[in-house]
Amino acid sequence: MGCSFDQNLLHDYLENTIEPLEKIILLEHLKVCKECRQELTELKLLYWEFNSLPDIDLPIETMSVKESVINKIKKDQIKDNDKYSFKNYISTQSSALESASIFLRFIPGTTIASNLLDSVSTTFVKKRKIFTMRGIL
Repeated sequence: MGCSFDQNLLHDYLENTIEPLEKIILLEHLKVCKECRQELTELKLLYWEFNSLPDIDLPIETMSVKESVINKIKKDQIKDNDKYSFKNYISTQSSALESASIFLRFIPGTTIASNLLDSVSTTFVKKRKIFTMRGIL
């Protein structure tokens, strides 16, 4: 589609979940945009076709399978929460800091800045006596 209008509004319009102001904007847009009118017509046909399909009766077993899956997921979540201790928290934080420090090594200019700081601090220590005598420190 060549129109840049929000296509989700067409779906919202068909489902009657659209806000009143958005509905006004959509209806005004549909007056001038042939592509969106065509898209809306196609969506209406698609919605009509889906609504005309017969309901499928699911076997009774599907509900029990659904319940067992949900219960298993809940039990697994409870077990995971019990396993997460302070030790795991520290381990996670440690690995995150380690990853961050590795990342910092690859930032452009880090080596240059580090070398510059080393040379400045070395020079400062060497010249501290001179700076002190001149009253700079």
